[in-house]
Amino acid sequence: MRAAEYVFAFVRLARAKKVFGNPGTTELPLLRRIPGDIQYVLSLHDGLAVGMAEGAFLISGRPQFVSLHGAIGLSNAIGYIRSALMDRAPLLVLVGQQHSEFLSDEPLIWGGYPQDSKAGR
Repeated sequence: MRAAEYVFAFVRLARAKKVFGNPGTTELPLLRRIPGDIQYVLSLHDGLAVGMAEGAFLISGRPQFVSLHGAIGLSNAIGYIRSALMDRAPLLVLVGQQHSEFLSDEPLIWGGYPQDSKAGR
């Protein structure tokens, strides 16, 4: 069983119908495996994805699932996560960065260091 299948099994166990997020390229392998009974809701900002998930909880009464990009996504959303905690909104938040040897898509936000560039060699 792939990690994505475990993730979506957990989403179903929580009776969530949607995954909220603002993905980076490292989340593409997960997004390619979203089953037909789960809807992905794209947000323009990581914090807003958490805010939308909290709103969905307030409407449905069911825990909601959020997928955030590692480091930058988490830091953009931390205030919203804290707010959801204070409001006692149960959110399942997946934040991850996969090891580079497992990447099927090169992150577009990676800039590297000048000494690593081809021009600098």
